[in-house]
Amino acid sequence: MMFVIGFVEYIQRLGIYSSLVTTASSNSSVEYVQQLENEIIELKEARARDQEKRAKEQEERVRDQEARAKQEEVQNNILNFLRSKGYDDALTYGDGSTSS
Repeated sequence: MMFVIGFVEYIQRLGIYSSLVTTASSNSSVEYVQQLENEIIELKEARARDQEKRAKEQEERVRDQEARAKQEEVQNNILNFLRSKGYDDALTYGDGSTSS
């Protein structure tokens, strides 16, 4: 153990220790920065996928609303046609009797 402590003090006196630590620190800093850059890229990609998914869901909701409106329009047209032929809302004939 004394040998290791003596060796570290010897290296520190030569000024090599600090450059070794700086190099190791620098390498791990570069790796850390690269890791952070990769995480940022992944987050941006995930956000883009989420935005695309939301846009598709919104388009689907609009299509559903349009389909419901179209269906309601067709139903209203059918009811109006039946009313014009003498049927009322309860699908009874004009004199009050049922058609079946």
